[in-house]
Amino acid sequence: MAARQVDERTRQLQAASTALVTKHAEDPKQDIIEERRRATFDSKELCYYLNGGKDKVERRAQFAAVLAKTPWGNKTNQYFYTREEEYVHGLRCALGIWQKMQADKLTMDDGLMMRVLADSPGGLELHIGVSYLQVLTAVQTGCVSHVPVLPED
Repeated sequence: MAARQVDERTRQLQAASTALVTKHAEDPKQDIIEERRRATFDSKELCYYLNGGKDKVERRAQFAAVLAKTPWGNKTNQYFYTREEEYVHGLRCALGIWQKMQADKLTMDDGLMMRVLADSPGGLELHIGVSYLQVLTAVQTGCVSHVPVLPED
């Protein structure tokens, strides 16, 4: 699946709106750096507190780095996908996460964390959340001996 190329007209239309928005904008990174410098508390400690602890924050960072290096976790072109490409990308992402979980013996919480980081919308989430992961888990744990496969049309 090749990502759709953005045509020159779309780039020109986007450039005009981007120029309008950024004309009055400030560098958000510089703003947050200054805010953190002026803070009367340790901003890293606040980050850890708000996000479930240092271990969890560091784990998220590790998973984010892993996802960025995979073809299924790369979000570079996700805003330019057709609906079908978006769905296929979401499926590849889900399967990639599942394979990573199996290979590294990760927990379901780790898999869910990667799924949130992948942020791959497109309708597949309903299938994953409602049945897909439960079926995979049931097959893996031996709760069911097989998964019925529907015949193709």
